[in-house]
This record gives sequence, structure tokens and C-alpha cells, in this order.
Amino acid sequence: LVQCKHKAHSGHAVGKDDLDNIVDSCAEHNTSGYLLVCSTYPSSSVVKRMEEIQNNKNITTHFWDYRVLEKEILKPHNWSIANMFFPISMRKSGWMINSIKT
Repeated sequence: LVQCKHKAHSGHAVGKDDLDNIVDSCAEHNTSGYLLVCSTYPSSSVVKRMEEIQNNKNITTHFWDYRVLEKEILKPHNWSIANMFFPISMRKSGWMINSIKT
């Protein structure tokens, strides 16, 4: 299960109140893994909660903060996704990739 939280404009951490009940959501979707993707970073209470869930509920948890998200989204094979979902940011980045298919 993947949950995304966009707080880049405020710059605030993603807190526990920003999230659904992770255990219930994973049960509802019959999954044993949870990934939180943040445009900023998770609060220490969120990280602690995710560690508790992983240790006690047999659900693998992981998070991507803004650094990991940027690293992943800017890989060449994800360039089209970055342009689709972050068009303004991508134009401001100054990066351009052109390809010619023959």
C-alpha cells in the first residue's frame, strides 16, 4: 500500500494525524507492505509508529522523504512520470531530455 503526502509548500513534516490507520488500511487492501512517500519528511512520531507496526504487526513499512523521492523521480526511466505529475517543477529545473526514435 502506498500513501503520498504533499507538504512541500508548507515545509512541515508529515505527522501521525495526516495518515490513515496504517494497520487497518493494509488489512482492508490485503497487503503486508506500506510505503509512505512525502514531499517533505515524516515526523519522528510517524517513523516510530512505522517501526512499531513493522515489529509488531508483520507489515513491512518504509518511507521516502523528499530526498529519496527526488532521486527516484529524476531517474531517466521515470522522466515521463516527473513531467506528467510535476510539470511546473520540471520546467523550473532546467533539465530537458530529448529522445529521437528511429
